Amino acid sequence: MKHALLIAFSLVTPTQALAAVYGTKPGTVFSTAPHGEVVEVGPHLIQTPALEFRDEWCLFKLVDGRGIPINPPAAWTKCSNLHRLIGN
Repeated sequence: MKHALLIAFSLVTPTQALAAVYGTKPGTVFSTAPHGEVVEVGPHLIQTPALEFRDEWCLFKLVDGRGIPINPPAAWTKCSNLHRLIGN
């Protein structure tokens, strides 16, 4: 199931990955590494596909409502924290 979910969110063509922006589930926590130190992030959106996968954790780019990277520009969270598609 986990892999099917990741494939659904990672639309890939032979020449490039197509990015999509998602909101996260309420209470989503981001960290510096899987099970790592919690990172304080203000209002956030995540960009798929994930930069890296580790077990059930994903490293996502973090962006604001205009698609501009925020600080930190990427953080780890459970892959299942994707909630709703905002756009691509």
